[in-house]
Amino acid sequence: MEKLAYMIGTVTVFIVVLVFFYFTLKKLYTLNKEYKRYDEIDRYVTYTCPKCGKVMENGFVMAGKGICYRADEAKPLSQFIGSKTLLKNTMNMSISIKENVAWRCKDCNYILVDHSFLVGKKKAT
Repeated sequence: MEKLAYMIGTVTVFIVVLVFFYFTLKKLYTLNKEYKRYDEIDRYVTYTCPKCGKVMENGFVMAGKGICYRADEAKPLSQFIGSKTLLKNTMNMSISIKENVAWRCKDCNYILVDHSFLVGKKKAT
């Protein structure tokens, strides 16, 4: 009888963990659903560096696991980062590489990132 109760408890915990991971992944997918192909974006937008005033280089950045942002007055981030701190369209959840449009100042090491969409070879379905 004790073995049966132990097995039921173990299976219940396993199912709860699976459901938790399912909903976490579902939430992350909804944060990263704006995609464009490289030929659909305007590559000629230019920005000047806020520090030195020089024209910034156009390019792309790949965040991979996403970019977390916190406002100056917010508590510091912990190693257990929730999806609330993850910036929309910065996590690559697909097999093909997805990037964000970015501008870089080589002299000042500043980067501006547009995370309104991800860019890749194929449009997401």
